[in-house]
Amino acid sequence: MSIPFGIGRLLTESEVADYLCIKPSILKSLRSNETGPAYIQLSHKLIRYNIEDVKEWLVKKMKEREQYEPVNN
Repeated sequence: MSIPFGIGRLLTESEVADYLCIKPSILKSLRSNETGPAYIQLSHKLIRYNIEDVKEWLVKKMKEREQYEPVNN
């Protein structure tokens, strides 16, 4: 079975946690709160993340942070 065109590499929860330098439990919490990167739930316990979705989520978070950082004069 091949991955459909347009779907990037799929990562496990552990791989994404390592990529983001966070604990898997934090990633799970982000998922539960619907504040983390988009994910694919293949079964009750089988979660995968598209690497492109993770990168897009990071860029969005960086832009949000820039909006709230004080400007130094």
